[in-house]
Amino acid sequence: MVKIDFSRIVVTGAGGMIGSALPWGLKLSRAELDVGQLFTLTQKLDALRPEAILHLAALDIRQSERNPLLSMKVNVLGTLGLAEYARSRGVPFVFLSSAAVFNGPRGSVFFEEMPHDPVNIYGQTKHLAEVLIQKSCPGALIIRTGWVFGGHGAHHRKFVDDAVEKARAGAAIEATDQQQGSPTYVRDLVSVVAGLLEKCESGIWHVVNEGAATPVEIAEAIVGTLRSRSPITLRPNAHFQDGPARSASEVLGSRKIRLRSWREALIELIHAEA
Repeated sequence: MVKIDFSRIVVTGAGGMIGSALPWGLKLSRAELDVGQLFTLTQKLDALRPEAILHLAALDIRQSERNPLLSMKVNVLGTLGLAEYARSRGVPFVFLSSAAVFNGPRGSVFFEEMPHDPVNIYGQTKHLAEVLIQKSCPGALIIRTGWVFGGHGAHHRKFVDDAVEKARAGAAIEATDQQQGSPTYVRDLVSVVAGLLEKCESGIWHVVNEGAATPVEIAEAIVGTLRSRSPITLRPNAHFQDGPARSASEVLGSRKIRLRSWREALIELIHAEA
C-alpha cells in the first residue's frame, strides 16, 4: 500500500463547509482551479503534482436548477476531466456525491448498491458524474453523504447551525416534519474521508452519522440539549422549498461503515461551541 502525503492532496471547492474543515491538502478555491475550464485543467494540475485529488467543487441544488448547462459543465464534465486526469497520472480520485441521486417516500433508506432516481438537475448531474467516473476511473472512491452540519462562517451555515444559534437566543425555530435526511457532522465526515484515503479504498461508500431525522427532530434535539425555551413552529415542506423538487427521504444507510449517531455528534458540536 502506497502511503499518501496528505499535504499533496489537491482539494477542489475547498472554500465550502467540508473543504474548510479539512486540516490537510492543497486546498483550492474556484478562482484558483475552475474545474469547468477543461482546457487549462491538466496544465494547472501538473504544476501542483498532486498525490491524490479530492473533488468537492460543484454547483449546488439551486444553482443547478437556475443554470443547467453550467451545472452539466461543472458537475459532470469537470468531474470527468478530473477523473481522467487522476487515472492518467495514477493517483487516487475521490468524488463527493449526494443522497440527491435517490428518490423515495419518507421511511426509505438508500444503500450503496441501490438504483438511482434523481428528481432534480443537481441529482441528475451527480448521477451522471458517478456513472462516468466508474467507467473512466474504475479505482475511484465515490462518497455520498447527507445533511452536513458544523460549519462556521456565513457561507457554511446550514439548518443545524442556524437552529443552534436561535436556540441559544431563545428565538423561534421553524421546521418541517415532511422530509427526512441523514444529519452528518462535518468533522466525522472529514475523519472518515482521511481514513478511506489512507486505506486506498475504492467504490461507493455512504458516509453519514447513524440515524434518520426530520428537521423538527433535529430542532427538538437542539432545544433539549441546550434546555432552551425556543418554540418550534411546524411548517409544511412547501414553506421552505422555494426551489427544486427534492425526495421526501434523503436518508442514507451503509453496508460498509458505521459512524456514531447524529444525536451524539450534535451534542458534541453544541458543547464544543459553548
